[in-house]
Amino acid sequence: MFCFKKIIKTFLTFSLLLLWAVLIAYRPLNNQSSWNFSYHKTKVALAGIFLEIKKQTGLTVFYNNQLINDQQKLAADFQNTNLSKVLDEILKKQRCRWVIQGQYIIVQRKKN
Repeated sequence: MFCFKKIIKTFLTFSLLLLWAVLIAYRPLNNQSSWNFSYHKTKVALAGIFLEIKKQTGLTVFYNNQLINDQQKLAADFQNTNLSKVLDEILKKQRCRWVIQGQYIIVQRKKN
């Protein structure tokens, strides 16, 4: 009986630690409104902006090259701009929408 109680206690402890780790890993999800982005370039590829987003926020942008021309050059002039506005601006001509899931920004085709 002693061994069974020890196993249950170990299992519960492990479960709580795992839950804590998951909550810590997804903590930024609750802070989406606080992600701000600053970047100034006159002609930069969309892929370059995505890399800078990764550097500043830790979020990785996932997209399909058949959906987005990531070599398209554009002017980026953002000063402490909310990430939502940045993404809307740089993707508006691509006919795409985006969603943040965990540590990823997923770019998808806009639904009509």
